[in-house]
Amino acid sequence: MAKAFFIFVALSTTGIVAYSQTPQKKGKDSSAFNLPKTAPTKTNSITFHLTKVEGIGPGGFSSTQIGTTDSYKNSTEAEWQLQGKAYPVIKNKPTGLSNVIEYCYMLDEPQFCYQNYVAGIYPKDFLLTKFKQLRFKVEDTVKLSRQPLKCYVSVLAGFNAAREPVFIVDANNNGDFADDVLRPVLKNVMDEALTVSSSVPVTVSYLYNNQIKETTKLVFIQQHTFNPKDPFALNFSFPEFRYMRFSYKGQPYLITTDNNLPSNPFYTIVPDRPYFVSLTKAKKLKIGELAQIGDDMFNLADVSDDGAQLTLTGTDVSSFAALQTGGGGMAKTAAKTGDILGISRQVGFKAPAIKGINMNPQANLGAMIATEKLKGKYVFVDFWSITCAPCIQEFDYLKEVYAKYKNKNFEIIGVVDERGKGNNAFTVKILNEKKILWPNIKTETPTTQINGYEDITSYPTTYLLDPTGKIIAVDLRTDALMNKLKALIGI
Repeated sequence: MAKAFFIFVALSTTGIVAYSQTPQKKGKDSSAFNLPKTAPTKTNSITFHLTKVEGIGPGGFSSTQIGTTDSYKNSTEAEWQLQGKAYPVIKNKPTGLSNVIEYCYMLDEPQFCYQNYVAGIYPKDFLLTKFKQLRFKVEDTVKLSRQPLKCYVSVLAGFNAAREPVFIVDANNNGDFADDVLRPVLKNVMDEALTVSSSVPVTVSYLYNNQIKETTKLVFIQQHTFNPKDPFALNFSFPEFRYMRFSYKGQPYLITTDNNLPSNPFYTIVPDRPYFVSLTKAKKLKIGELAQIGDDMFNLADVSDDGAQLTLTGTDVSSFAALQTGGGGMAKTAAKTGDILGISRQVGFKAPAIKGINMNPQANLGAMIATEKLKGKYVFVDFWSITCAPCIQEFDYLKEVYAKYKNKNFEIIGVVDERGKGNNAFTVKILNEKKILWPNIKTETPTTQINGYEDITSYPTTYLLDPTGKIIAVDLRTDALMNKLKALIGI
């Protein structure tokens, strides 16, 4: 997954803010802001209705590369073969292309797997395995549609007669390329206007309030790399986001949802300003995490309607007001007050405890490892996967850091996702070949405790804890980690 620096411009707001409470007596100018109709009393839920715009959002210019359809269908792994079995076969493929590659980018992988289970293509065991890998709870299938949804993007690419890379997208998701057009593949685009103008609006559908809704999603596709074995590969990004301006206790704020990478959306609430650079992951919120607005804490309770609605809970939401409004309605249901706890996977909070048995034969194999036992040290927690090449490449940097600081109140704990049974030997092989000297624990074992981190599916994901166990930085990589430790510990 590649990430680059980009500027996000905050545009004019046309969203609304809605309170979850019963209608009350109308007051002066209340309709202009869609506020409660009398002075609000203590409430516990507020829902923001955000406006969608085209452009690079607060998550920055992010893109992802995925495996081709053939890489799944022709895999020697039975699991990948079965997954590829459900990939759509698009009619009327363009002719005259060489080195043809096809992709099926899943916008909602749990939904894709579930609807193919309902259709009889995926067996139950496979579905449960995928849910486990995706950190998706089985009980949450009530949020999924049994009817097939357009929750993926189908793409074909190849070289034309002039040996120029071109691609075609099934833009209306009808399973037919006949009504679509070939487009040139661009490379290394770092311009917002060009990114948006070169994107393809793809028809997608999703479930909301037990009804299937249809919308479009901008898809930008560009060239990833050249090499003899892989003439070109494609990177996917989605240059659109939602946002709204609001005030809290008289101070302006901005709330946004950025689904540039659908599998790893970026939600944030920050003080408003005319423009700012892309925000770091330290500003990112997940559902269930806490947002500090002014001096108060609110729980991000829910994100719904394709990211158009965000709901916060707290002890009192009476001080919120919309800065501008463009219509909408009151929230229909009230959310329960979120628990305001001191433990959270966020910067400034005590980190959830991590515990497990070390599997690295080069670092006291079989020892019980626990963050609680490392108080007094800076601890770098590295969630990585054996299927993540950047994670393994990162080991060279981490070894340099570890050699410098391991005797200076610093420790690293690796938490490895093995993706399937029987991969323990492969994990150990990686640890041995890379000469990793710090402890590693596995995610999927009875002795491992990673409560609070179960939904991590993006790798590498990292946390730096201070000697009290508080998270002080997230997703530090390469020089950023070394720089941080030099500032904290010295040289």
